Amino acid sequence: MQTELVSGFAPALLEDALLILGQVFPAHWQYPDARDYYSKMLADSANINIFLNSDDKQVGYVLAIPHDQAVREMREDDPQLKNDPSAYYIETIGILPQFRGSGGLKAMLDRLLAECKARGVVKLSMHARSGFSAIVQKNFKILTFRPVAKWRYANFEEPVDYIEAAI
Repeated sequence: MQTELVSGFAPALLEDALLILGQVFPAHWQYPDARDYYSKMLADSANINIFLNSDDKQVGYVLAIPHDQAVREMREDDPQLKNDPSAYYIETIGILPQFRGSGGLKAMLDRLLAECKARGVVKLSMHARSGFSAIVQKNFKILTFRPVAKWRYANFEEPVDYIEAAI
């Protein structure tokens, strides 16, 4: 499997991202304006968009945005968030179920870390579901950790952990 850092909007990339996220997250967790939202995310050069490829097929996707942008978008949902221009926020990450367990997550995270370092970013932040939270806790130096009992972006159905990790 290979990773690809992409910059700029392309219709095929949008379709790939929507397909991946549609299979990774429950339908009722999807953004109602997902097409418009991810079009903007792909087009914004401040964002980091990485795809995981297997046999010329996109099978994974990670989107990281400047942490301060995430704070602006989610301040009402998590009032404890504070600005930090040295951080990037993992907005979404997922791999198609049939491609999990083959090193793809590590490859995407390695590529994300390399791009963050190239941009002078020293910290990652995220609201992580339990499975991803455990992986992050095992593989990163955790700077901040706090559980969030009810998370709007998980349709209030499951808790998440807010994590800040050193790069």
